[in-house]
Amino acid sequence: RRLFDAAGSAPDVSGWEENTRALREIAELARSRKLPLAVALLPHTWHFERQRALFARVGELCRRLDLGCIDLLEPFIARRLEEASLSLNALDAHANARYNAVVAEELKPYFSRVLAVLGNRVEVQNASFPANAPAPGARQ
Repeated sequence: RRLFDAAGSAPDVSGWEENTRALREIAELARSRKLPLAVALLPHTWHFERQRALFARVGELCRRLDLGCIDLLEPFIARRLEEASLSLNALDAHANARYNAVVAEELKPYFSRVLAVLGNRVEVQNASFPANAPAPGARQ
């Protein structure tokens, strides 16, 4: 949703509330099914420094909802990445392969710990995968 009106001044509170409600519902569903849940905060591909206020706001929401929050903004800033190298091109700011590789590197320690814990659960060991899914442990 748009966070600003056409004039760029008034915040769209309803968009924030709608997303907050959705995250709360996801958290409640995960808890009711005893599923682990964490929120990964992925920065836009430009103006990292300008994103700190929004990331702080979402981080606070995660704390209020008692959710794990993996904030990738500061690691992106610390890497001193050239922002232009993370998007598809100058006209399309969608993330490219390099951006996704950085995200994967940053998330790997977290997921390694989660998978180590989950790997010991019987329901995970006996899980089946759809026919079109890659085999567990397969590299793509």
